[in-house]
Amino acid sequence: MNQETMNRVASMEKILNDTQKILENLQDAQQKWLENFENFQKLSEYYSSDKWFEDVQMEFPQDFPHGVLSEDGAYNLFVDQGETARKSIEIALKYL
Repeated sequence: MNQETMNRVASMEKILNDTQKILENLQDAQQKWLENFENFQKLSEYYSSDKWFEDVQMEFPQDFPHGVLSEDGAYNLFVDQGETARKSIEIALKYL
C-alpha cells in the first residue's frame, strides 16, 4: 500500500465522518423545527389578530420582554422561516 492510497482513504474517511456529523445535526434541527410548527402557527395567528393590535397599544415596563410586539421582529422571522423552508427544498433536490 502506498502513501497516495492512504492519503485518499484518510481524506474520504474524514468526509464520511464530517458528513455523518452534519447529517445528525441537521436531523436534530429538522425535528426541533417540526416540533415547533404549532408554536410558529400560534405566533402567526397572534401577529395577525386583534389581540396583537390591542397589545401593541399597551405600555409595558422597560425590562419586560415584548419584542413580539415589534412589527419588524415578527415580520423578519416569518420571512426567514419562509426562506429557510425554500432553501431546504432546494438543498433536498440537489441530494435527490
